[in-house]
Formats: sequence, C-alpha cells, structure tokens
Amino acid sequence: MYPALTACGQIYKLAEMNTRQIRSLHLQEIVVAIPGGILEEHGSYLPSYTDGYADEAYGEVMVHLFGLKLVFLCCGTEEKFLSREARAEEGLTVHAGVGKHSQILFLRPDLVAPDYRQAQSLTTENFADHVKIARDTGWPGYFGAPGLRVLQWERRNLSAHHRS
Repeated sequence: MYPALTACGQIYKLAEMNTRQIRSLHLQEIVVAIPGGILEEHGSYLPSYTDGYADEAYGEVMVHLFGLKLVFLCCGTEEKFLSREARAEEGLTVHAGVGKHSQILFLRPDLVAPDYRQAQSLTTENFADHVKIARDTGWPGYFGAPGLRVLQWERRNLSAHHRS
C-alpha cells in the first residue's frame, strides 16, 4: 500500500480568474481543475467565466446568435445609457466592451480586476478594425472602452428580465 500523504496548497477557481491571473500560475507546481461550461477570454480585467455568470443571472435563457437576442439586450442599448462622447469612445464593440464590463461589475464586482478603469480604449468603426486590432500580438482580448462603467445599464436589463 501507499503511505498516507499530507498536502496543503491554495485552491483557485479558474472560472473566477482573469487572463493575467491564469498566466501567473506556476503550472509545474499546480493541478488545474477546469469547470464545465462557458470559458472564454474577455480581456485581462474580467473572469474567464464571464458569459457563464451572465447566463446564470439571466435564468439561463440568453440567446446570443447572429441577430437573435432578448429584446432588452439589443438594439440601441448604448444610446440609452452612454453619452455621445462615451459612445464615440466605445465605437463598434463586439467583445468585452463597456456593456460586458458593466454587466460583470453589477453581477460579480469582486471578480473584476481593480485596474479596469485604466484600460486602454480600443475604438473600432468596422469589422476590419476588429481584425487589425485582434491580430496584434499584444491585443488584450477586448474591444471598446471597458474603463467606462454604466451601472444603470445592468440594473435596467436585469429588472426588465425579471419582470418578464
């Protein structure tokens, strides 16, 4: 038989970690348990399970296919909550911009890296801009202006969902 071994260590929840935290792990010294579900990079400020937290909060009824979204998450939301200047800074955002950052700041503020306010804005006007930015080896994993916070955006979205 094998002798009993005592081990101690730190347990990290990968779902709660952002890309900077994941990169800093000493992989030779740890065991990684990866949760099932949605894991996707949303830049270095949001947890890797960002979409999963949103899915859980909205009762797991989110639809996110081309052009198919719940009404309160679509079509002109930015115009309702962002100033003209903020909309110009956010630009055409398709991934991890002010909306996603505001959403997770509302749902799980404890998991957002505190320096998100200093995030460089990556403003795009079209999909060609997205491709150009994303091909850069230093791309941080988001577009738009994650440093802007729009708390009322998520309050309204969650309220609208829970009324339906």
